[in-house]
Amino acid sequence: MIGTTDNDYDGPLEHVKPSAQDVEYLLSAVDEFFGVSLGPQDLTGAFAGVRPLISTGDARKSVDISRKAELYETSSGMLTITGGKLTTWRRMAKMTVDRLVEREAREAPCRTHEIPLGQPVDAAELPRVPGVAEESYAALAGRYGHAARDVLTLAAQRPQLARPILPGMPDLLAEAALAARLEQARTVGDVLLRRTRLGLLAARALLCEQDGEDSGAGARGGRGGREASGPLRMVADVLAGELGWSSERTAAEVRRFREEAEAEGIAGPD
Repeated sequence: MIGTTDNDYDGPLEHVKPSAQDVEYLLSAVDEFFGVSLGPQDLTGAFAGVRPLISTGDARKSVDISRKAELYETSSGMLTITGGKLTTWRRMAKMTVDRLVEREAREAPCRTHEIPLGQPVDAAELPRVPGVAEESYAALAGRYGHAARDVLTLAAQRPQLARPILPGMPDLLAEAALAARLEQARTVGDVLLRRTRLGLLAARALLCEQDGEDSGAGARGGRGGREASGPLRMVADVLAGELGWSSERTAAEVRRFREEAEAEGIAGPD
């Protein structure tokens, strides 16, 4: 991972592309520091995001503005918390809950700091499933913890789902099914950009693969049709089986992902 830049942004928020200037700046910094020669062609993927900062009316650059979260209460009693960072979301939730409790004079402080997120698991302790590559177990343990067993149960029940989404990467098709069942994934982009990290770690490989128009036998549990020829179609077919999409809807969802990937600039500049 190479980053980050910190520039003011006033463009559309629906899709924020990494700018060619920012990519060039980051690659130049890496080249100079490590004595290498990297270019855009060496990127596996790219992303950009917008962070909300609390305006103070000061003309300072964004890099000099505090990232601290602030809690506001209006005369109507509405609470608003803003600022902060993605990594401080639990602390921000605690601030909000504690203010509500204080306002109502209750003895019920937030306990989020006492509650672990998930349950860790040793990859070596996970049950082995035929067809699942050995390197996938460590990735599953790191991503899901104990819930990695749920992914492997799907792969055992439907051997087609034991396949990797993309050859050479540890992410399994079973993860797409689990994302639809338990994690509210509803699009190919949800799976590849917001549940797994393939949209960043292998964006160019994903987008270079060709995708067939017929439903894949592997994704629908062997109900006819030729096997899908690319990862986007395979993921779409898995989602189709879970969400009841028609073949037309499935093909449209593949196109929708390509459009989203272009709008987000995940392959980086040419």
